[in-house]
Amino acid sequence: QYDPLGWVTGLSYGSDTAWMANVFQSQDDLPLRAVGFYTASTVNNYEIYIYLNTAPRVAINGDPVATKSGVINSPGFFTIELDNPVALTDDQYFSVVVRLQTVGYEYPIPIEGYIGGYSSGATTNPGMCLVSSNGTGWTVLTDAGLNYDICLKAFIGPDPLYPPINLHLTPLENNFIFFKEKINRLTWAANPANTTQITGYNIYRKAASQSTYSLLGTVGASRFIYDDRGLKNPTFYSYQVTTIDVYGRESDPVTIYAVTLTPRNVKAKPSRTKMAPTSLSN
Repeated sequence: QYDPLGWVTGLSYGSDTAWMANVFQSQDDLPLRAVGFYTASTVNNYEIYIYLNTAPRVAINGDPVATKSGVINSPGFFTIELDNPVALTDDQYFSVVVRLQTVGYEYPIPIEGYIGGYSSGATTNPGMCLVSSNGTGWTVLTDAGLNYDICLKAFIGPDPLYPPINLHLTPLENNFIFFKEKINRLTWAANPANTTQITGYNIYRKAASQSTYSLLGTVGASRFIYDDRGLKNPTFYSYQVTTIDVYGRESDPVTIYAVTLTPRNVKAKPSRTKMAPTSLSN
């Protein structure tokens, strides 16, 4: 984005319809997923075009790789998700082009710029914002002496992150000489739908008397088991497990509830050898 302060004023070609374009340079190899812009009318017709390998002061290059159109029946800021993500490479230039009709409002292009005492922190990005009355002849705002940026955003991001699958809970019991240790063992599997690098899993626990889950522990990406040990009442708890990826995202949880099952012994009770009395003599 070039407009962190948001919509300050508008531009017009004397009608309620105009074209606007922002040229961006990708800072990662994540795909383009959505476009965001402001609307000023109760009826707003939009057409979105995505072009790859453009350049500063160049809004269009070849044919668009993605398009989308629709109607927004409210003024405000809106994020429009593309029908399919557009693959980008690191440092690649691309442009977001929008034909916007704000029905009945003749300043359809929302812009941000310096206004003393109001938006005095605004800065300008020369050569990156362009406007047109017809979508063919384009004017670079800064080249025309207009020190403004267009309020038109591009959103990139990885594929959705999903929770693990096949979550199971098995009650276990360690039989020691003097006491029994009760354990709830959680096991799960990696979700094959995830496309980003997984770094680990978070395990949460909630007692029956509690209203929220608390973090119990975290394991690495290659570990699919967790033992909740030393429990007095194993059936008193429910658990959630989430996936963590390399971008620091956490998936929605998958939940499982402890039920009354016969514990499985994981350690046999040591045997004791009886010894007959022995007389001791000097």
